[in-house]
Amino acid sequence: MLKIGIAHLLLDIHKAANLDASSYRAWFNLGTTLVAVGKYDDAEASIRKAANLQPSSAEAWYNLGNLLGRQKRVSEAEESFRKAVEIKPRYGLVWAGQALS
Repeated sequence: MLKIGIAHLLLDIHKAANLDASSYRAWFNLGTTLVAVGKYDDAEASIRKAANLQPSSAEAWYNLGNLLGRQKRVSEAEESFRKAVEIKPRYGLVWAGQALS
């Protein structure tokens, strides 16, 4: 039952992103939901889309860094974390993420 609920949630979020392809929040939410269910390739594409739509979002770059770090793509993760710190120097989560990558 839980898998069916998650599948419906993903479908709804994906529809929202496609209805408004310029919606940062829709793409970001889709990406973070995809991370939660382990669909990392799709998650990366969605979070990158969100980051490109709103390049000033430290949140997007931080989440992309975490995702890349989970995949052991350390240099790419560091670059994403660096962008997040440039945007929001006091963003404590970024510093924690950098330490883990």
